[in-house]
Amino acid sequence: MRSSSKQATRCSRSTTLWVVLLLPLSTARGQTIREQAQNLEKQGKYFEASCVYDELLSKDRNHPELREGYRRCLRHFRQQRRLDDQPLQSIISKFTAAEAGNLYDQILGIVVKHYADRERVDLTSLFQNGLQELRASTHKKAFLLRNLDRVTEADLAAFRASLDEFEGEKIPSLAHAREKVRKIVTLGNQLGLPAGVIALELACGAANSLDEYSLYLAPGRVAPARAALKNKIVGIGVELTLVGQRLEVSRVYRNSPATVSELQKGDRIVRIDGHEIDPQAPDLAAERLLGKAGTDVKLEVIPRGQMMAQTIEVKRQAVLPLSVDWERRGNEGDYIGYIRIHSFQESTLQEVKDALTQLQQQMGLRGVILDLRGNPGGLFKSALDVAELFLPDSVIVHTHGPETPGHPENDLNRVYRSHNMSPYGMPLVALVDGETASAAEILAGALKDNGRAKVVGQTTYGKGSIQCVIPLERAPGGLRLTVARFSTPSRVPFSGRGLLPHVTVNESDPDVALRTAEQVLRGAMIID
Repeated sequence: MRSSSKQATRCSRSTTLWVVLLLPLSTARGQTIREQAQNLEKQGKYFEASCVYDELLSKDRNHPELREGYRRCLRHFRQQRRLDDQPLQSIISKFTAAEAGNLYDQILGIVVKHYADRERVDLTSLFQNGLQELRASTHKKAFLLRNLDRVTEADLAAFRASLDEFEGEKIPSLAHAREKVRKIVTLGNQLGLPAGVIALELACGAANSLDEYSLYLAPGRVAPARAALKNKIVGIGVELTLVGQRLEVSRVYRNSPATVSELQKGDRIVRIDGHEIDPQAPDLAAERLLGKAGTDVKLEVIPRGQMMAQTIEVKRQAVLPLSVDWERRGNEGDYIGYIRIHSFQESTLQEVKDALTQLQQQMGLRGVILDLRGNPGGLFKSALDVAELFLPDSVIVHTHGPETPGHPENDLNRVYRSHNMSPYGMPLVALVDGETASAAEILAGALKDNGRAKVVGQTTYGKGSIQCVIPLERAPGGLRLTVARFSTPSRVPFSGRGLLPHVTVNESDPDVALRTAEQVLRGAMIID
C-alpha cells in the first residue's frame, strides 16, 4: 500500500517501536508533497517531515535530495528528543573531562570496530559530523535553557566561531580525535558548558551520520529496545497510531490488560495519567504506558465512533505481544491457511509452528498464505528459523559485515542455509508490500529465490541491513548500530531496491492483494 498508513510504519521503523504517524499526502491549495515536507521542516516539525520525506523515498529510493532531507530531519528529531531527556542530561552534565573523553572514545571505538561498511568509517567524517551536531545544539532552545541560559549572544557567537576553526581538520587516529575533543571541551567549559554534554553531542553526531538506523540510545531506551525484540514488555498491550493530531489505538494484543479493559482499535486516547497527548512527542505517549507490573495507568479515552471521553484505569502487567495471527479462509474441506507475521521476535517460530498445527487439524488444507505486509523485521535468527520450516537444504541469505580475525563465531560474512530434511511441503504464497522490511525481506527473498513460494503484492521496503543494540560499558546508554548487510540467496542486495514480487498488486485496498494471493495459491492465476 502507498497510503498514509504505510508511511506511518516506515517512519516508525527509524524512530520508535510502538508509535506510528499518519499524515495526509494531499493538502488544500494543491501543495505538493515535497513542499509539505519542506514546510514541516521549516516549522521544526522534524518527525512529521521525516515521515513525508520517507513517503517520497518510497517512490524513488535513490533520490539524493530526498534521502538527504529524510536523514537531516531524523537527526534533528533524535537530537531534540535527546536534549529533552532530563534524566540523561542530568547524568552527563556531571561528567568530568576524563569521563567525557571516555564516552566519546567508547562510542567511536564501537563504530570503528563493528559498523558494517568499513569504507564509511572515516574518522575525519565522523569527527566533522559530530562537530555539526554540537553546533546545531547551540541553536536548540532546550540546550540553551539548560546549559547556556546566562551566556550572552556575543559569547555564544564566539563559541560557534571557535567551532568553525575545527572544520577541515584531518583526523588520522582515535587518539587525534580525542585530543580535538579535549580542546573543544576546554572551550566549552569557558562558557560553563559541561564536558559530558559536549562529548555526547560530538559522539552522537558521529553515530547518527552513519545511516538512518544507527544511533545513540539514551539509558531509558536501551532496555525497551532490547526487551521489545525479546518479547518482554510491561505495559497495557496496545500499539498506537498518531492520526493527524490524534493518538489512536491501532492494535490490541490478545490476553492483555487492554483487552480486559475493552480498549479497541480506533479508540482515541486523549490523556495519559493527566498528561495531554503532545503531537510533537508521540513516542513519549507510548512510554507513559510502560511501567512496573501491577501499577495503574489512567487513560482518558474517546471510544471509536463516539464523541464523549471516558476515564478508565488499566493495570500494567508483563504483556506477551504475540507476533502471529492465523485463520482458515474458505469452506470446510477446501480452505486456505492464512498466517500473518507482524514481526520477528523470540516467540515467532513457535507461534508459526502452532498456527500450522492448528491449520492442519482439519482436512482440505490447499496451501498457506504467509502475510508479511507491514512487517518491519525484528530478530534475524527468528526469520532464519521460520524460513527453515519451509525450505529443504538450500541457501537462506548471505550476510556481509566486518571480519573478526581470530573470532570466526563473530564473523558476519556468512552464508546461512536451511538443513531441514522434512520441511512443510504445502503450497505457499508470500504476501508483501512496501512496508515489508529487513528480516521479513529475508524470509520472502529466501522463499522466492528457492522457488518455494510465489510472492504477491508490492516491491518491499529495501532495508537490507542488520542492527544490534550494544550497551556502553563506561557511559550511560548504548548504540543501535548497523553491523551487517544481507542479500538474497542469488546474492542480490535488498538495500535501496527491495524485493520484486512475482505478481504486482498496485491497489491500495489490502483485500485486493489478499484475494489475488488466494487466486495464485488456488492456481486460478498461472505464474511462470
